[in-house]
Amino acid sequence: MLTLAATVAVTVDVQVYVDENGDGRREDGEPGVPYAVIGTETGEQLVDASGKGRIDTWAGSVVWARAFDGYAVPGPWMIVPSAGVTVSLGLRRAPLERGPWRFVVAADAHIQRGGEPTGGEAAIANVVEQATGGLVPPAFVIIAGDLTQNSERDEADKLALAFDVVRSPLVPAMGNHDSYDAGETWRARFGPDLYSFDHGGVHVIVLDSMRPVAELVRFAQADLATTDRDQRVIAVTHGPPEFELAEVLGAMGVELVVDGHWHVNRVVHRGFLEMDTEPWLMGGMDQTPAGYRVIEIDPQVTGRAEVRVRHYTTTERPIVSLVGPAPGQCAAADRPLRVIAALAGGPDLEPVRASIDGGAWSELAFAGGWDWTGELPAIGRGVHELTLRAGRSKRDFLVEACAQKMPAIDGDWPQLGGGPGRDGARAAPLGDHLAPRWVASVGGHLGAGSPVVAGGLVFVAPIDLADDQASAVVALELATGAERWRFRPGAAVRNALAVAGDTVIAAASDGVVYGLDRDRGDVKWRVDLGEHVLPEHRAIWGAPLVAGDRVFVGNQRRFAAIDPRTGKILWEVDPVPDTDGGGSFASPALVDGTVVTIANRMLSGVQGWDPATGAERFQAIDVCSLSAAAAPVADGDTAHLISGAGLRCSVDVPTGDTGSWGALDREGFEWAYEVAATPALARDTLVIVTQYGEAFAFDVASETLRWARAIGGPASIHAAHYRVESASLAATPVIAGDTAWIGTADGDVVGVELATGRTRATLHVGAPVLSGLAIAGDSLVVASYDGTVRVYSPTRGTTAALTLLLETLGVALLYGALAILARRRAR
Repeated sequence: MLTLAATVAVTVDVQVYVDENGDGRREDGEPGVPYAVIGTETGEQLVDASGKGRIDTWAGSVVWARAFDGYAVPGPWMIVPSAGVTVSLGLRRAPLERGPWRFVVAADAHIQRGGEPTGGEAAIANVVEQATGGLVPPAFVIIAGDLTQNSERDEADKLALAFDVVRSPLVPAMGNHDSYDAGETWRARFGPDLYSFDHGGVHVIVLDSMRPVAELVRFAQADLATTDRDQRVIAVTHGPPEFELAEVLGAMGVELVVDGHWHVNRVVHRGFLEMDTEPWLMGGMDQTPAGYRVIEIDPQVTGRAEVRVRHYTTTERPIVSLVGPAPGQCAAADRPLRVIAALAGGPDLEPVRASIDGGAWSELAFAGGWDWTGELPAIGRGVHELTLRAGRSKRDFLVEACAQKMPAIDGDWPQLGGGPGRDGARAAPLGDHLAPRWVASVGGHLGAGSPVVAGGLVFVAPIDLADDQASAVVALELATGAERWRFRPGAAVRNALAVAGDTVIAAASDGVVYGLDRDRGDVKWRVDLGEHVLPEHRAIWGAPLVAGDRVFVGNQRRFAAIDPRTGKILWEVDPVPDTDGGGSFASPALVDGTVVTIANRMLSGVQGWDPATGAERFQAIDVCSLSAAAAPVADGDTAHLISGAGLRCSVDVPTGDTGSWGALDREGFEWAYEVAATPALARDTLVIVTQYGEAFAFDVASETLRWARAIGGPASIHAAHYRVESASLAATPVIAGDTAWIGTADGDVVGVELATGRTRATLHVGAPVLSGLAIAGDSLVVASYDGTVRVYSPTRGTTAALTLLLETLGVALLYGALAILARRRAR
């Protein structure tokens, strides 16, 4: 919020004119703009037919003019120096939009002096160039608040400099991090905090959510009273609009609100569509990597502006990867080759084409997430060269085809961590020489949570980070990867599913819990835990807990025990009556007959509930649960917890007493979300992985460190919160026998010896692994962020492994030898 230290009331004459030469000064012959809208902190008004007007304000305030269609946005502004001065505001002409046009929605850049948390000038320039690249740049780029970290001039200058060299102007909204200096830096660099403009048939109103709600309501009512009824109205604000403001915006025809602040990606339906966007340069608190939305408007459709939304992930460099056939997979010979390409790095990577052995190009179709899919002609047994073209990028890959043998897979992993204690462990080891058995694209990103396995099926919940329309629950055949069924709840499922008998439990971000038929996907029952809860509090972030004959699931205001057969609510409680909206991402766990939850990142602490009655057994409010994203892990009558700051704690479940083992390192802090993944526990060893690329193993009996090591290389995405350059480990690990399996953000799954941390095996996935792993018998189920699922099963073959080695090393001579060998075998 802009606050003037000393206010002196002034009346200012304003001249709005057409700045034909773009020099910012009115020249002879540059005409006035009749009946333009001018505004300041006190409100808005029209100028006369000659473009002249008069407005009451304060010395040092900002006066602005609304840019109409046909003029450059967001419009000119000037700081009022004193009374008796005429403020001249020049509108620059711009082409009218005759067809579809695009704009970018980003949030929470948090540019900081010195480069952290979001990198230096190079990182900022990279993300601005990615978002605005292409032959037709977006009309403008919205940043929905917190452009700076500490409201410092150097921070604002860094961002402004990045926009000086691109063709898309910045549309800023003030955030809480931008107001630490009472708005002085903002006013000098970005101008008004309340303003509006028109473009391509759309009216955009920008609101400062730091101001009192009454002020925002008055400004919105005055501003929207001047718009045409046929215009689509988009509002921009930093924090989600409070109830009173939301009522006004909805009543006055606002159809879309874009905001940030909570560092999550979600869509909320509240009389209008609200899109919260994750941070632009660093990972979100919900484990969504840095990214942004691109919204396309078509003013020619049905007389109104038609909206289409795409989501893009911020990357260090363009990603063009072949994920199907997976690295090391043996594709089926003599059948059409199903291709899955993963692409990220902005809209400049389209269109996408593929060719096999130098043959004709085939167009690939967008499938969701990062994935583009299509079929190429059948290939015979042996090694072949596949070429991908994405925009101006080109990459070559080796694929091998052979006769496939697919023995049966047996084993279940029905919920996050494999069971109600969330320990993530199986006593039996996986099979030897794991190789990809199949890979399937599921139509959306796969992040927090994990796949679950039951009844010969793999269940995942792909997320449509654009607008939720394609978010789904998908069942795949465990043996082949073929899709059995798909259900679209209309909202994203942001954590793992759970299976209770013949029912799949899906908890959606709008607070609705579904019971789906395991084999067919039909809706058996529906429970709305978002009913009577404010929209910003409805989201269910944790995975359902199945324990005994009950399912335990909920948000921070309504947590319930549900009968999985009928959907009947057996009991419910209000964990955080005075919540602030900061729901926890930690899933509930069953520890020594008690349901243990963390409902809010700050206010709930750790709570224990009687599973039969819902009676509260304990509540422990201390640093152990602060910004926790990992589920409690059961160890007898002890629950192991990891806070967002990386503090290791234990909770005695009968009493609720907590004890701290100390911090993982000195870099964690309250907002770091250093640990996003639930630890795994086996053989008295607790394995913890961090967003800083480190893995730790602790002896739980002595609370001593067994080993610690870095795993994975620098990731091309920004997955960690308040950090950019990081080899993130966000995926919940699993333990099979004496091996811990850990997914990495740079696209591998690494098997390490539980006792020593020594690497035993590395599986090259080809895309970031942010979703937890799952065990199915002697096989491993892996879901990657691009939107693909694969099963690694034991194999005795060596050809696929050699092919992967050749691709990694790029040794042409060995490649030729292998191709000859494969052709001889085919005869």
